[in-house]
Amino acid sequence: MVKEQLRKEYVEKRKALSATQKNKWEDLILIQFQKLGLQIPDKLLSYMPMEYKNEYDPFLVEEYCSFKNPDLQLSYTKITGDFSNLHCIETTDDTTFDINKWGIAEPVSGNEIAITDVGMLFIPLLCFDVKGFRVGYGKGFYDKLLANASPEIIKVGFSFFEPVVKIEDVDGYDIPLNYCLTPENFYSF
Repeated sequence: MVKEQLRKEYVEKRKALSATQKNKWEDLILIQFQKLGLQIPDKLLSYMPMEYKNEYDPFLVEEYCSFKNPDLQLSYTKITGDFSNLHCIETTDDTTFDINKWGIAEPVSGNEIAITDVGMLFIPLLCFDVKGFRVGYGKGFYDKLLANASPEIIKVGFSFFEPVVKIEDVDGYDIPLNYCLTPENFYSF
């Protein structure tokens, strides 16, 4: 299937999840992440979930990463004023967040860091394929961000569903994940 078809299908599949099922699957995804045994870098870039879209919330995995590396600096994405690019904003326990026009919570303030300084990136997705390519919401924000990232950055996705065989319209701008975790498995690419 092509990305647009997959977007429609997986938006509906996620809508159908109950809060209980979503919470259970988030717990199971944390266990899959722990099984990976990754070295947690000093800088992690994550995202705030769109709760109204029943999106995976990486909070439990972020907490685990903070436990494994007490020096971890957690950053979140923020969309620029012209709505064309993502920026990496360092956060603290005191950081406040505002909701942007897409319903995504973003840090109000904080130091901006370069994507080249980030060691691990959590990437939102709707679905992924067996080669590690993902389908997002179609704005290309993460593709642009990853084009400027270090080749060594560890790219991690989280999905409530197992991979599709192939995303038919992958192009040169699509950058595969290194890992994707589901409630039942973890995948390395």
